[in-house]
Amino acid sequence: MSEEKFFDCIFNKFPNKEVSYHDCIDIKNQFVPEKLYKYTRAKYAEELLIENLIYLPTIKELNDPYEARLFLNNERLKKEIYKNIDLNKFPKEMADEVIQDSSNKLSDEINTEISQDYSVICLSKDNCINPLWGNYADKYQGICLEYNLKDTEKTYLKDFCFPIKYVEREEDFEQIKSNESFAYNNIFFEPLLKKSFDWNYEKEWRVIIYKPDFQNMIEKKRKNCKIKEYLKFIEPTKVYLGLKIEESHENKILRICKDKGIDVCKMKIDNTNYNFKYEYKYKNNEQ
Repeated sequence: MSEEKFFDCIFNKFPNKEVSYHDCIDIKNQFVPEKLYKYTRAKYAEELLIENLIYLPTIKELNDPYEARLFLNNERLKKEIYKNIDLNKFPKEMADEVIQDSSNKLSDEINTEISQDYSVICLSKDNCINPLWGNYADKYQGICLEYNLKDTEKTYLKDFCFPIKYVEREEDFEQIKSNESFAYNNIFFEPLLKKSFDWNYEKEWRVIIYKPDFQNMIEKKRKNCKIKEYLKFIEPTKVYLGLKIEESHENKILRICKDKGIDVCKMKIDNTNYNFKYEYKYKNNEQ
């Protein structure tokens, strides 16, 4: 089952077929990867490993300035509006200006709502991506955690875990098809599941959290005089230590993982190519 079929479903590209949101989720859940990875700093290990909490960033904290940005196709919007107005009474130039203003206002309103009510947990299909180790795992001093969301009993994680569709910068975004389909189309999926092709090396899957519906699974902690939000997550199946992790962090993580029975591997240089190798530091079934 291909990702494209899911994207066609969730972006409502089946005009002659009645499909529901749950139909799309059923399609997607057939190909959720068995292993997804979270790159992060070693100092967050206790929260991730002992408390099984994962940080919920605000949209503004994410590094892509276009993250969750709604784009509207103004030409399609014009066609819809022109169907319902008399251009003899309403000059085209004025109509264009009104449409542009309306489009900007709608886009700003939705972007604000997304920023306030949604958060995303960014994961990857690969545990050996150099830029992710460098950017998110503290220049190889951090860790990478392996999770199995495919088989988890916590359906709120599996059902809300989605692949990212990477698109070319010039792609035409087509939310506006008709008034009816615009209402049906959950327009929040477009900005939350599409990113520029520039980011495709991340091989991202993400858990999308609509925070008003997840209050009983969100914990709040005070960090540096600010209140931060964390989601109750699942226990990782394995922890990968970065090549340059500090010894104190490595020893602490090993102690925690041994207590919890979580396998630990450490990154090593591969002298034959640019890939990294991993060696076990602790394996639960080898006592």
